[in-house]
Order: sequence, then structure tokens, then C-alpha cells
Amino acid sequence: MVMKPVLGGILVLLLIKATAQALFLANPGCEETCGNVTIPYPFGIGASCSNKASFIVTCNNSFAGAQNFSLQGTIRVFSPILTSNCSDRRHSTIEMNSSRTPFSFLDTKNRFTAIGCNNLTLISGEDIETRRCTSYCNSSWRPSTCYGINCCQARIPSASSLKYINVSLRSISPNNGGESCKRAFMVE
Repeated sequence: MVMKPVLGGILVLLLIKATAQALFLANPGCEETCGNVTIPYPFGIGASCSNKASFIVTCNNSFAGAQNFSLQGTIRVFSPILTSNCSDRRHSTIEMNSSRTPFSFLDTKNRFTAIGCNNLTLISGEDIETRRCTSYCNSSWRPSTCYGINCCQARIPSASSLKYINVSLRSISPNNGGESCKRAFMVE
């Protein structure tokens, strides 16, 4: 009689161990590594090898040496660059929406940076306060700091699951002629 509970307990432990090991293996028929980096499930190399489309990893072996791949709960995404007055456009707005993905914007790691003279950058989202950064003109500025002279940075609004950001890039004084091209983008 004592053997049945012990045997049942052993079977449960073996099942838990096998399940835990299987959680981090690639799907059958899918590559498990890219170079010498293991790609654990739910990520996968190729469309049918990941749990979701947003977890697809592209393996590119044309690079020499190891590339940065972090499993610390963050992912790097190439975000669009917002421009204004680069092609006779005076005002530009961009929306970044990750609501259809499991990802959100992390306020502790990301900043919006605007480069150029006479910038007003407004950053807003759903149910969050609007942030702004402004940069003023100085022809003797050298690109080593970003504290409001020809360059400014703003933290993105903090929220535990920020999925949508709207960024607007404008001139502080729109009637000021001869302005240079302005750019804004998210940086880590």
C-alpha cells in the first residue's frame, strides 16, 4: 500500500522534469541554434517554429562573431526615424503601436531623442501624461551631450504595459525661416 503513493509521486516528478525540459526545446523539425546561440521556445527560427509571429527569429550567418541576443525579458526593435523640414515638410507625426503583440515600451530603458535646432517633440500615449523635449540653437555645439542645445531627450511615459506612443516633431517657432532638418527616434 505504501508503494502506490511513492510510485505515483515518482511518476509525477518524472513528468514535471520532462515537461520543464521540453518547454525550452525547439519545435520538432525546427533549427535549435543560430550559429552557437540556442534559440529556446517560444522563440523560433522561421514562421512555423515560434509560438507567435512576434517571436520569430531571423538567423543571419553573414555576420562574423557573436551578435547580441538577450533573454532578459527585453527585445530590441528598429524603430522608425521621424523627420521634419527635411523635404519641405514643416510638421511630422508618427505612431508606434504594439497592441497586437505581447511587447510593450519599457520606460526604464528607452528615451526619445530629437536632433536638430528649434525642436519641440511631444510624446503621448493612452491614459498617460504627455512628455516633451525642446532643443534650442547654438552653432558652437559639439555632439557630445544631449541636454537641450541642438539635441534633447525625453523619457517615454511610464506605464506597466505601454503599447501605444504618438510622437510629434515640430518647430518651437514655426515662422523662423531657414531651419535645418530635424530628426527624432527612440534609443536605448
